[in-house]
Amino acid sequence: MMKTTHENVTNDALWQKISHFPIGGESADWTATPPAQGLSFSQRLARENDWSIQHARRCIDEYRRFLYLAATAGHSVTPSDAVDQVWHQHLVYTENYWVDLCQDVLPSPLHHGPTKGGSQERVRYQDQYEQTLASYERAFGSVPVEVWPPTKERFAQSIASLRIDRRKFWLIPKPNLTGKALQGSHLAIAGLAATPFAALFPFNLDGPTFLALYGAAIVIGLVYLLVWFHITNGWSSNPSSPPKLGWGQLSILAGGKKRLLQTTLVALQKRGIVQCDQHGFTILDRGALQAQHDDDPVAVSAMKVTTDYLASSNAPQSFQRLLVAIHSTATNAESQMRESGLLRSTEQRNRFRVGGFSVAGILLVVGGLRCLQGIQNDRPIGFLVLEMILATVGLAVAFHMAGRERLTSLGQSVQERSQRSYPETGLKSTHQTDGGDLDELPSLACWGPAVAAYVLTDPSELFTNDMLYGEEIQAAQKASSSTGWIDWSSSDGGSSFDFSGGGGDAGCGGGCGGCGGCGG
Repeated sequence: MMKTTHENVTNDALWQKISHFPIGGESADWTATPPAQGLSFSQRLARENDWSIQHARRCIDEYRRFLYLAATAGHSVTPSDAVDQVWHQHLVYTENYWVDLCQDVLPSPLHHGPTKGGSQERVRYQDQYEQTLASYERAFGSVPVEVWPPTKERFAQSIASLRIDRRKFWLIPKPNLTGKALQGSHLAIAGLAATPFAALFPFNLDGPTFLALYGAAIVIGLVYLLVWFHITNGWSSNPSSPPKLGWGQLSILAGGKKRLLQTTLVALQKRGIVQCDQHGFTILDRGALQAQHDDDPVAVSAMKVTTDYLASSNAPQSFQRLLVAIHSTATNAESQMRESGLLRSTEQRNRFRVGGFSVAGILLVVGGLRCLQGIQNDRPIGFLVLEMILATVGLAVAFHMAGRERLTSLGQSVQERSQRSYPETGLKSTHQTDGGDLDELPSLACWGPAVAAYVLTDPSELFTNDMLYGEEIQAAQKASSSTGWIDWSSSDGGSSFDFSGGGGDAGCGGGCGGCGGCGG
């Protein structure tokens, strides 16, 4: 719950209503358990703006203060960019905003008024923003600059903001002299300091010497990328006793959304709740759905969402349709595991990119300048170009593999421990013993298609095996015909190698390009 420093505001009846109001239907008490299904308001806000859940919740708290100022300041108020993002999203929750908030809590409706454009409007909204900061300080004390930046920075954010499709573009943050991201650049420079470039000016060297030193620098740079990846991935964060996960959480860890749905459907069919034929999955006995002792919260939520969707359908549903139905549940679970340090965060990815691109930039710029020097002096540059091509390929492969990795070092440790607890070869030998069924779902979550044949043994389950794992089994068998061995790592996010893994789900959020402010 948000706290204020001024007694008159703390005891104000309107503030009490606003501070306890469920924004977007989410409790104002951040210690409350998040919803089992779908995304809460704060989780959606964090996902749509690429924020941590802690920062999203802080911005929601500041949005509450903005609402109070809008109702009591006596002048038009203008939010910060972060608070404005909360406001934009809240407006989408139309009933919660216009009925529950504006009619039942605020003294009058609060409309979002965009700027009309032009220099006069810009000056007006800057003045309003400064008035808002002054009113904030009178009501709540010092202004947190992380959410309410100074006027110049706040309106520079509005001009520089741009929607980007992350499927088509990489996002590489600019170096920030006071930010954590610069740590990557510092370590990148420190890594290159160990190369021969630190002792010798490269453009005064003869050709063979430069080629040898440049090749060594490329190798050192690639080794540095490997070390830097492990550092940003939490190399030293592995505890002596990693957390123990249930089969739903293990499914998310090992294979993401796809593995979660696969294991969920097997669990539901084993319990007689759903059935599968050549047309798809249908509900059999919805009333039989009851949580068992080995079902974790992710598993319980996934089973409920799946059965609810099948119960509301009049026809068999395909695996792909059910993937859409379970999307929010899986995204919610991934967000929670990211907070727990099991899945890589955006900050970890950005730190690696900053350090990695610093190394790549220095190597390629030095090589390019040496090429220009060779052309200018009428010297052959063929071997240097070949080295640069090899460096580019090596760097591209390293960035690609690092970008696909989902698990942190802690996540890899938990996955490896789970795979040792439920070995792939152990399920076949224990399947017929008493109590062996208890290991089926965790083993299936860890290994997927590699153990599916040992779990789905009944003739009635043949369609299930083919529909859930057929494509993966065929792809693995096709790959084994050329490599001689079968790789059962999941295409949806499993990890069998330091840099391997799958992508995440992209949101489909909306928003607008920004607004100048609002009328009070």
